[in-house]
Amino acid sequence: MKSVSRTCEVCGAEFTVPHNRLMAGRGRFCSRYCRSNRSIPNKFWSNVNKDGPVVRDGMSKCWEWRGSFSEKGYGVIFVGTRGIRAHRVSYELHNGPLGDLHCCHHCDNTRCVNPNHLFAGTSADNCKDKESKGRGGQLFGSRHAGSKLTEECIIDIRSSGESSRHIAARYGVTHSTILLIRKRNIWRHVD
Repeated sequence: MKSVSRTCEVCGAEFTVPHNRLMAGRGRFCSRYCRSNRSIPNKFWSNVNKDGPVVRDGMSKCWEWRGSFSEKGYGVIFVGTRGIRAHRVSYELHNGPLGDLHCCHHCDNTRCVNPNHLFAGTSADNCKDKESKGRGGQLFGSRHAGSKLTEECIIDIRSSGESSRHIAARYGVTHSTILLIRKRNIWRHVD
């Protein structure tokens, strides 16, 4: 049976379709995913500002998302009630489906949807990229935003002969927190 080469109307991927299916009105989309999301390009482009800032030297302007945002500052496009990250949609529109890979930013601008600033990578690639740019790693001890204690407090807690309940009341933490500190289950980085 003769096949015809086509370009997907949603993601732009090349695919082949049997001639008889083309005659039946098929052959516009490479997959069920693209067929069900055919309205995404219209929604996407109506929320893109191509005149964004240049965030990193040597890079082109960011294309900033003007639609909805997640709590972490990433653009979100809604398909029904399901939210999809806008930078991921941009990558897939220009490069094809990502599958299980992450969509990462070279520019570190969470609002950016410029396909030239995006790359596909694993979770490990994303972590390495963050660390190489000085944004990676966990914050320990007093550097953590939710910390009520400092390293000096931990030294005092471990050297004190007071009961755990008295120390907990003094520092405004729970009794179990003091026990975990003394057993070195938490704040292990402090000697």
